Amino acid sequence: MRMVDDGHVYDLEQLGTEDKHRLTFIKRSGGAVSYDQEWPGLQTQEVLRALIDRTLYLHDILPCAETLDAVYHMRMALYNYELRAWRRKTVDVNRKDGEHDDEPNLNAHRTMDQDCPFPVEHIETFPIGADGHIMFCMGCNNIIDDQWCWCGDSIVHGPMELGHTPVPIGCTCGYANNDVGDGYE
Repeated sequence: MRMVDDGHVYDLEQLGTEDKHRLTFIKRSGGAVSYDQEWPGLQTQEVLRALIDRTLYLHDILPCAETLDAVYHMRMALYNYELRAWRRKTVDVNRKDGEHDDEPNLNAHRTMDQDCPFPVEHIETFPIGADGHIMFCMGCNNIIDDQWCWCGDSIVHGPMELGHTPVPIGCTCGYANNDVGDGYE
């Protein structure tokens, strides 16, 4: 592995060829840092989702305790990234703010006493929003999928008089139907 742009671009060695594979992470300015040049790219969470899937695939071919340990640790890494994003959203701190307060819940992720709306198990399978993070309702704090209605059918299906609403599957409070906007993060 060779770093091309600190924290953002890496050239990775490939097996069976001398060619490198370029891994590019998103580069965007925020409250903590300002860049002269920005670009689209991957988030670490998306790479972890792919690595978890790849590792489970390999485990299906040749089961191994160490492979399952690797899956566990990758899921914990993904869980911590998503927990950080969820916590920042719930206290209105985002990348545009330069600081956020870790002190009140510094170890809550280790003891799982943070009322987090998602578990570690199968974290890589939860619906992802436009910001690259797990989607949840800001009202009831449940994981949601904005592509599916609460009845299990596509969100763009049947008329409202038949009981269909724009409330996505997972939401139990109907937050999307109140006056504060769509309410989903």
